[in-house]
Amino acid sequence: ELKCLRKGFYSLTGIEQKTNVPRIWRKRFETGHAIHGMAQKQFHYMARRERAMEVANSFAAEHGLYLEFEDEARVSPELQQLAAHYKIQSSCDGVFTFREGGPQGAIILRVGLEIKTESPKSFEALKGPKDDHLEQVHLYMACLDLPLVWFFYFNKENQNNTTSQAPWLIPFNPSIWEKVETRIKKVHLAVLQNEVPPREESAGCEFCPWSWHCQPKCIQPRTRQIQSVRRTGT
Repeated sequence: ELKCLRKGFYSLTGIEQKTNVPRIWRKRFETGHAIHGMAQKQFHYMARRERAMEVANSFAAEHGLYLEFEDEARVSPELQQLAAHYKIQSSCDGVFTFREGGPQGAIILRVGLEIKTESPKSFEALKGPKDDHLEQVHLYMACLDLPLVWFFYFNKENQNNTTSQAPWLIPFNPSIWEKVETRIKKVHLAVLQNEVPPREESAGCEFCPWSWHCQPKCIQPRTRQIQSVRRTGT
C-alpha cells in the first residue's frame, strides 16, 4: 500500500505485525488468492508448450519466440540492488520471458503480470489500470527491470478478463516511478528523523497488520465492539 506512509515506517522500524482481518475481507482475499492461483497455473501450462507461438500473442507467433513464465517473482534486498537500497520486500504476480529460439536462447523481452480481481460494477467501470495499481507495479518494474506490465483484471462474477493490449499492457512511465520513489524517500527520512508520518486512513486500515498500533479512527468502533463482545462473552 503505497498511499500510507505509516506502513513503510512501521515496517522499517520493526513494529510487530498482528493479523486481525474481518470475516468479510477474509472471504474476499480467499477468492482473490484462488483466482491468482488459477491464472498462474494456466500461464505455467501455456509456457510448457513446445512453441510459444501456440499460445502467445501475435508478436511471439510472428518471430518464433520461446515463452517462459515465473510466478511470484520476488523483489528482495538479496536479489536486486534497488530493493536493497530502499529495503523493499515484495513480489510481482508473474513475469513472462520471451527467448530467441528456445530455452537457452537470448532474452528478447520480459513482461510483468499483475492480477487484480474486481466486482462486476468495478470491472465494468474500468477504463484503464487504477492509479494506485499503476504505482504498485512501477515498484516491481523498477526493481525487476521490466519494460512492460500486463494488468489482468478479472471479473469475479462472469470470469471476464482484460486483454493483453493497451491500455492494459503498459510501458514503464518515469513520471509515475518518480512519484513512487518520492514517497519511499519520505518514509526513509521519517525513519531517520524518528517522526511518524501523518495517518492516511482508507479501507485498507481494516486489514492492515499495524492497525492495532496505529489505531485509525475508521476502525476504532469495530475494535471497541470486538473488545466488548470478548468481555461479556455475548
